[in-house]
Amino acid sequence: MILPLKIVNNLGLFTGLVVAIMTFTLLGIEEIARQIENPFGYDENDIQLDTICQAMLKNIQDLISLPPSVQTYEQEIKSKLNDIAIAQEFRTTTDSET
Repeated sequence: MILPLKIVNNLGLFTGLVVAIMTFTLLGIEEIARQIENPFGYDENDIQLDTICQAMLKNIQDLISLPPSVQTYEQEIKSKLNDIAIAQEFRTTTDSET
């Protein structure tokens, strides 16, 4: 508030210009703070939560509509157990030969 009175001695006629630039800057910062304070409204520059939520809902519905996976690991497990049994049998036979 008293800044113009303080700088008038140093700047002379340019005091008005400096005060106008500083005022514009401070009011701009204030407006940015006001916009950031409530980002979830319906203004043009607010976050579009309705659009984001609708996209998420569509993606979830797409995932839910897929048939459940019928992939079973039974055959894979049996194959690996068979490989382990063969390896153990091979080790047993080679150990008994030596």
